[in-house]
Amino acid sequence: MKKIILLFCATILLVVAGTAANASAADSKIGVFNLQTVLQNTPQLVSIQAKLKKQFSARNNETIAEGRKLLADIAELRKMPVTQTSARNALQVKIINEDSSLRTKRTLLQRDLLVARNKNLVTMMAKIRVKASVIAQKRGFDVVFTNTNIAYSANKIDITQDLIKALK
Repeated sequence: MKKIILLFCATILLVVAGTAANASAADSKIGVFNLQTVLQNTPQLVSIQAKLKKQFSARNNETIAEGRKLLADIAELRKMPVTQTSARNALQVKIINEDSSLRTKRTLLQRDLLVARNKNLVTMMAKIRVKASVIAQKRGFDVVFTNTNIAYSANKIDITQDLIKALK
């Protein structure tokens, strides 16, 4: 009998605690913003992209030129008569070396570009967080989320446009 009374009391306490938690959650104001829209509409992202293009365009052009040279050597190998075995072998070795070198350069270029892009995006995300917190404080929000995993949000809690204006 004592166990039943104890279980009943514990259940009542859990229900009361759950109701209190729901009441405090209902009092919370939540804001949402669309990160993709913010990133696409901020001038900082355009300047970051231009900076990266300028920084990596020479290396990119170099790899494109090397790729064209490799294709020209392959075309030359296809045209070369089979009877010229030593010249064909030398050209095949050259093509293999060019291909290996080109793959390495492309891999390094992609890695360096990714590192630079991520570094700039981390800086950009820090700015977005600061601006979002300022807007949240002004509008009285307790929490602000990106809409990445949110199925629905009302327009009255969407701060996307405010955030875009603040970042300009």
